[in-house]
Amino acid sequence: MKDFEFMLAPMEGITNPVFRELYYNKGADSTFTEMARTSALARDNKSTLEKINIPKPIPTYIQIVGANEKHLETFLEKFTPQE
Repeated sequence: MKDFEFMLAPMEGITNPVFRELYYNKGADSTFTEMARTSALARDNKSTLEKINIPKPIPTYIQIVGANEKHLETFLEKFTPQE
């Protein structure tokens, strides 16, 4: 067992799927998406949905931020996790 896990932290405007894949291939055990606002996700905002896109099977944590429970509920009703 490892003493620690090597993770790629989120960076605004940088941590896209290609960047996450590069770091995963270089040894990162897991990666994170950029923060995605629930209000934008509820409206199906294209650029926000791209932030949480995980096109390849790379261990990735989706980060969602927001205080409006209805926005989160609206998004989660439509959301299907990628396999």
